[in-house]
Amino acid sequence: MTRRWHLWVDWDGDGVYEADEGGPLYGVTLERGRKNVIARNGNGFEPPQPGSGTLLLLDLDGRYDPWNETSPIYPNFTANKRFRIEVEENGTVWPVMTGNIKKIQRVEGNVPAVRLDLEGALALLGEDVWVTMQKNIYAGDAMEMVLDAAGWPADRDLSAGVDEKAVWWVSGVSALQALHELAEAEYGTLVMRADGTIRFRSRHDFYDVVATVTGADIQRGYRIPLPWDVVRTVARVRAYLPKDTSGLLYEYQASVPVQGSETAEIFISVQDVYIGEITSVEHMANASADGTGADVSDQVTVTATLLSPQRVKLEVANSSTSTVYLQSVKFYGNGVTMDGYVDYEARNDDGAALYGERALTVDVMWLQDALVAKDIADHLAWWYGEPATGRAAVEVRLKDRPALQFGVDVGDVVSLDLGSIQGNYRLIHVEHHWLDRVGRMVETKWILQPAFAFGDLYWIFPTALGISSRFGF
Repeated sequence: MTRRWHLWVDWDGDGVYEADEGGPLYGVTLERGRKNVIARNGNGFEPPQPGSGTLLLLDLDGRYDPWNETSPIYPNFTANKRFRIEVEENGTVWPVMTGNIKKIQRVEGNVPAVRLDLEGALALLGEDVWVTMQKNIYAGDAMEMVLDAAGWPADRDLSAGVDEKAVWWVSGVSALQALHELAEAEYGTLVMRADGTIRFRSRHDFYDVVATVTGADIQRGYRIPLPWDVVRTVARVRAYLPKDTSGLLYEYQASVPVQGSETAEIFISVQDVYIGEITSVEHMANASADGTGADVSDQVTVTATLLSPQRVKLEVANSSTSTVYLQSVKFYGNGVTMDGYVDYEARNDDGAALYGERALTVDVMWLQDALVAKDIADHLAWWYGEPATGRAAVEVRLKDRPALQFGVDVGDVVSLDLGSIQGNYRLIHVEHHWLDRVGRMVETKWILQPAFAFGDLYWIFPTALGISSRFGF
């Protein structure tokens, strides 16, 4: 057996992983994915986590000394550099993790060494983004727009989605949150793959089983959570009902000084309405801050740029030589309100009799079909409402099986054959930990969630009756 670890780093930030730092590695701990499907407080589903890791590297020649001007990577040995980890065995190479070097520390001891603290690639989607209102859009297309706004590269594998959204936008939340909200509204799955590809699958997508795991593949048995950790006996799902509105949408009122012959930029947060299009603006300006002076509106030009349905940039140009005070701006155009909604509640009486009322609430604006909301509520109350080993997560520790440890990725489906645990499960969380200093022995822990297949119980349309017909939601 020949095993090599590769740590590719883009030290100079040009987008090319030019250096393999795998040789000096002597310690690796990595984790990716999410540990729970349902948020612990029951408010929706847990978003995918960025992942983290720690690497230890020997520094016998001063390569990782930031003060060493003779180092080949001087002065680029800093944090905030992209990395890619791979493991190679007998000619087969598996990606293990991609992301960003978050922090670098010297390691105290007799032998010079450094520690790299890592964050997974999803952390790169933590910046806020804005997308203007879109109508009649599916999740996959919306996710493409989020990733474009975040400057994400072409590493994406996105299903089209199932439910058409009447309206959708992003107003200054992180790209990761925007993606998660779309996946949650679809009852779909969003994961970051080991090679840095972000993948979305809708609830209707089918998964191939990539491996079978038996008792011979795991160490020390398996662990399943206690029933009261996973049971949710009441499901509450909300569907939002967008309503079109037009005309005067919003009036901004504030005394804003604009110096003579200058242009001021103002960013406005719009309340109570979501603007899809600004067709015109009206403004008032005054010579005094309190609005009691002369009307100088004709000396001011206001240009409005819609950044998102709740954020507008104003450019206020003062053509006079004196300071003027913008008093108000009225926005006219087309938009929507989201005050209307319908709530559905489904209960599992058998589960509630044992465990009481344990709620799971799904409340996301991009679920906009009342019938779908009802069906999801019914499904969640049935699927999570009663304790059953076949519906709970399973935690296993794998033996030294490289094809399983590194060949199965977060989001993949495997078949479990573990005695009382039988069926198809989706890998939702993975951890790797070196047990020796060269990475020949690696302990891998998986958390797997039962993979519900809609095709087993539902008919899905459109369909060819008698050939591929399934009812579903």
